[in-house]
Parts: sequence; structure tokens; C-alpha cells
Amino acid sequence: MKFLYISESIHPVLGGASKCIYTLFSNLVDKGHICYTIGPNNTENTFTLNNITVIHTSNVCDKLESFLVKEKPDIVITQLHGADRLSKIVYSHNIPLILRIPSFEFVCINSSKMSTCDQICLQGKPCTTKGSYYPLFKKSIVTGCSDFVSNIVRAVYNIPCTTIYPFIDPKEHLVDTIGNCITMIQGTNQKGVNLFLDIAKQLPEYNYLIVGQLDVKVLPKNVEHIPPTEDMKQVWEKTKVLVIPTLIQEAFGRVAVEASLNGIPVIASDKGGLPEAVCSPFCYPPNNIDKWITEIKNLMEDSVYYNIRSIQAKEYSEKFNIEDQVSRFLQLAYKSKYPDLPIVDNNLKISVLTSAYNSGEFLEKYFENMRSQIYTNFEIILTLNDPTPEEETIVEKYSKYFDITVLRVPLEPVTDTYNRIYPLAKGDIILVASVDDLLREDAFGRYVYIYSNRKDIDVVYGDHIRVDKDGKFVATGPKSDFDFNTLKRLFYLGPHVVIRKRIIDNGELQDINFLRASDYEYYLRLAKKGYKFLRIPIELSTYVEHPDAITYLYREEQAETTRRIQELYA
Repeated sequence: MKFLYISESIHPVLGGASKCIYTLFSNLVDKGHICYTIGPNNTENTFTLNNITVIHTSNVCDKLESFLVKEKPDIVITQLHGADRLSKIVYSHNIPLILRIPSFEFVCINSSKMSTCDQICLQGKPCTTKGSYYPLFKKSIVTGCSDFVSNIVRAVYNIPCTTIYPFIDPKEHLVDTIGNCITMIQGTNQKGVNLFLDIAKQLPEYNYLIVGQLDVKVLPKNVEHIPPTEDMKQVWEKTKVLVIPTLIQEAFGRVAVEASLNGIPVIASDKGGLPEAVCSPFCYPPNNIDKWITEIKNLMEDSVYYNIRSIQAKEYSEKFNIEDQVSRFLQLAYKSKYPDLPIVDNNLKISVLTSAYNSGEFLEKYFENMRSQIYTNFEIILTLNDPTPEEETIVEKYSKYFDITVLRVPLEPVTDTYNRIYPLAKGDIILVASVDDLLREDAFGRYVYIYSNRKDIDVVYGDHIRVDKDGKFVATGPKSDFDFNTLKRLFYLGPHVVIRKRIIDNGELQDINFLRASDYEYYLRLAKKGYKFLRIPIELSTYVEHPDAITYLYREEQAETTRRIQELYA
């Protein structure tokens, strides 16, 4: 898929919003997508940053118009600053637009008035934009950076809004050691700098740190200030406790997650989306300094309590796992292509089991096919039978993109291979995938949706088509809801059948006595034992016919094995 982001430039990174997009796009290019950004700059320049094409221009509107004509992106992403003007250009080209809402001021609860209000927001002054984005909301695919924001959008504007938390790469924030400071990010009046300084006065025995903007001219001796920085690691190396005493409604609290990744406890205001980012028991009203003082003293003086809070912080930060957020974003983006595509949480793991022999011709396509999957929580267990140098080169090239286990064995019957690697699967559901067959990019997400919502279903399959070696359409595979009697006459389940891991845990493995049609016998056996099957009536698989396939090399033996199986289950 081809993505374009228009708003601020991602280089240099100017804030949390542009950092989010940079992190998202870095993940997307690793998955094989193409990413561009267009942002304002005094000079005209185009360059590549981590395989992301960055376009700087002094006239964003003109550049956007020409870009859409030439490159034809599949999805455009923007944020609210200037989005109304840019979106009109995007819509004139009939391209879907994802609108991220990273700030609270655009969806303030007072926006229900569809007019201005006198509430002080992030800008530190009454705002005049309340309700002005309503027409844009109606046309766009809208995402909120927290449930707090998404709930307001849904309630006030009566439109769908999907929560996708900020994209935070742990590698950019994890440090080996932490410091001894009580830290605040952005020392502005709206962010609660006066409360922070009052705490520092009442607890003068501790060291304090303010990072970024500062609305105070004179600081106490125990308070250090450092200017804004892109390298947050240097901040976390100095920090023991993070304090977020904001007075305004925060849309989220990105820095709270960054700190929690390091096991740094966070104390925050109870405003807006902060309780989602921090874990609500440790959020307090900013007008009750006594609760802040008590919690800070407990953390600074009680090492046992600190360690407990540190462990809780790390565990809570897993809620914002970057793979989960990228997966939700991709599912939302692909709804423009597949309107019925369900959005599922990334909580079920798929184990993809593949056995390959002399497969260099197909292995690269196999990996690219796996990279294209919208749902990202999966592992690959790949067995190479007598691996060739070509296969080894391809595996080395793609291994960095996957949670992959590679086994190298002498050539053996495929039933032996799968029976040996079934127990290695860490997933909740298992897919046996031939190296030469292909899956549609939305297949994994649809499998997971069924298994998440139908606890009674054990085996899932979709429809398929057949193509030749060059990808030319040959035929449509059989389309049939599951029927045991039909299966006894014809194997119609297709090349990609998914089973629950509990089937393997129950000891159900493939039978070596039916080598050339072991999958056929396997599914008949499961059906006879009462396992429940479900068909997804969508062509999710592509079966590739070619003269070197096992099906063709051993067609007579396969036909005889099939006859024996049908007699056995007749």
C-alpha cells in the first residue's frame, strides 16, 4: 500500500505528533509498504529518511496536488492543523483520508455548542475552532489518540472514531539505568508548572528536572531545567519519578508510556486521557497537593513500594505495544479497500508452519506475502529440507522482518516435519501454509475475528482460486459451507486451513500412513471427532498450479491414497 502524510515535516521531528508518524512509517516500510511525507519548509527538497520519502516544500497545496496526480497514493493521513484546507484537495482526487486527532482542543466537550467557548485550552487562550471541523469529520476516517478523545467524537459528532494509541518505539526510549530526579515535561502554566514547583518547595530534599518549555524565570536551586530534546533517553537516565501535573484536559500522555517502558512510576493529573496512559489509581486532582506529596514521598523513600510500582508501570505499558497499534492502523486503512474488514485486537497469535524443499523460486514471494498481511501478530516456523544456498540467502534477507524460527533438516516426509513442529507453535491458532500458495492480505485478520468471537469453532477455512505458475487465473475452487458427507466425497477446504492450538494439545497429529493426502485424512478425522468447522465465504487463498508441485509429481499415488481415505471414512 502507498501512504502519504501531510502536515508537519517528520524531519526534523517537531513534536509528539510528527514523531508518531515517523515511528508508524518506519514500521510500515519494514512491512513492505511505500511511505511519503509532504511538509512545509523554506526550501524545496526531497530526500529519503529510513526508506521514507520526505518532501519539503514552500507551497504544500501545490505540491500535494501534483503529487496526487503523479503518485496516486492509496491513503492520505493528516492531522487537524490545516487539515480542512488540505483535505479538499485530497477528496477532489477520490482518495481516502485518515484524520488523526492528537489534541484535545479540537474535540473539547464544549464543542457540542458547535461554536466558540471561553475555556482555556492548550494554547493558553480561549479557542475559536470549536465545531469548525465537523464537515471534515463526516468525510474522513477518524482516529482518536485515546478512548477519551474517541468517545467525545462519537458522542458529539455521532460519527465512528477508532482509538489508535500513539506509536511509540521502545528502542528510542529504553535505558540501562535511571536517575534520581522527579521530572516534569514542558514547564508551562497549562501543564501545571506551579504545582510542580510547590511540590519542590515542600519536599526540598529531592532533585527535580523540568524538560522543554518553561514559563518561570527563576527556579529553586533543587530544580534543573534542560531545553527541548529529541533524545528522550537522556531524560529517562536522570529520572526516578515522572510527574504530569497538567491543569488542562490532555488527549493522552505519551511521555507517561515512554517512562513506564523503563519502569519509571508516573503520577499524573486526572485530566482527560491521562488516566488511560498512566493507570487511573495514580492520577490525582491538580488542586489537591497533599495526595501528590504523599505518593512522591512513598516512591522516593520506600524501595519496596517503588519496585512494586516500577513493575506495574512496565506491565501497564504493554497495553500500548507498537505492533498492536500498527496492526489497528493497517486494519483501518484497508477498510477503504475491504469495507467489511473487521478491526480486531492483536491479542491472538497465529503460528504459520511451512515446510520447504528446493523452493528458491517461491520463497521470496512467500515472505513478501507474509509481509503483506494486515494483521501482524504471527510467527513463522519454517523447515528447510536440504536447504540450498539460494534459500539460505532469501531467509537471511527476510528474517529481520518476522518472529521466525528456521529448522534445517535432511529431506523427510512432510507429515514427519509437521508433526515435529506442531508442538513448537506458540500461537493460539495454527496455519499450515505451502511455500508456493498465497494468502490475501486481509486473511489473518478475518481468521482472528472468527476465533475471537466464536469460541465454539475449531477449524476455519476460506474460499480459494487456482492460478498457473505465471499467476494466470485457471479456475475458482469449490465453494461450500462445511458438510461432513460432502467432505467424504471431495476435499474442498482449499490450501489454507486454520486450526486452534488445542487440537494439537489434544494429540491430533497427521498420519504418516496417508502421506500424499494426509491433510485430507486429518480434517476428516477432526470432523468425525466432533471438532467444529466454519467457512469464510471470501476468496482468501490462491492455489498455484505448477508442474513441480507434489500434487502433480505424485498424482497417481495421491489418487490411490485419497481412495483409501474415502473408503476408511465411508
